[in-house]
Amino acid sequence: AAFPSVWMLDKDALRMQLPEIKRKSFVFRSVFGLPGIYVDPQTCSMIAIEVKAAVHTLMKRVYQGKISGKAALLDEPRLRIDHTAMELTVCGIVDVADNEVPEVTPLLSEEAKKDGPLQSALDKCRIKLLKEFRLNTTYEEVVDWISSGIYVDGIEIPSVDDEVLMKAHAEVRMVQSLKNMSAGLSRASGLAKELEAASKLKNVPDTIARLSSACLSLFTDAKKTAKQIGG
Repeated sequence: AAFPSVWMLDKDALRMQLPEIKRKSFVFRSVFGLPGIYVDPQTCSMIAIEVKAAVHTLMKRVYQGKISGKAALLDEPRLRIDHTAMELTVCGIVDVADNEVPEVTPLLSEEAKKDGPLQSALDKCRIKLLKEFRLNTTYEEVVDWISSGIYVDGIEIPSVDDEVLMKAHAEVRMVQSLKNMSAGLSRASGLAKELEAASKLKNVPDTIARLSSACLSLFTDAKKTAKQIGG
């Protein structure tokens, strides 16, 4: 699909492209490990609100607070909080002025140990039941992009060319394929029963019979070596 574009009309009602505005955003994904304790939905909502408030203030102060001349041009930090019994994930997009930004893991770790909404939220997650504090940042990068002037739900869409758009579509298709493959592998636990049933059919094709026998052997014989399994 073609990427949308925006223009203005000049005094002669002719289309005039918006001026390009080059921008930078710090993008990150950090995951707090949790002990796997059930938390009711109402408390989960409170946790998300507290984490979002704490991290928003932190991002604004550390990444945008010292940019006095350009602060008016920067969008507010955008955050997404996902919470399960095992993990609390914080994803963020923070507009910045240059590529030199502090690492996010030490900032979140320090903030989590202070009295405040982030520590309060983690306490509600029973994080103190863990033997050691776990925080892992799986992605952090400063991304260069160009303003498009198009906003969806208050968030601006970056301007990209056809080549970048095709790459994005390809990556989305790849992620979808991996998701489908993962779903298929998750059902492999019942494969042994299916193979056993297939091997007992009347008039089983020789190829299916040999495949069934080999697969059942792999499933049931724990003494097989890696070389034998590879063969």
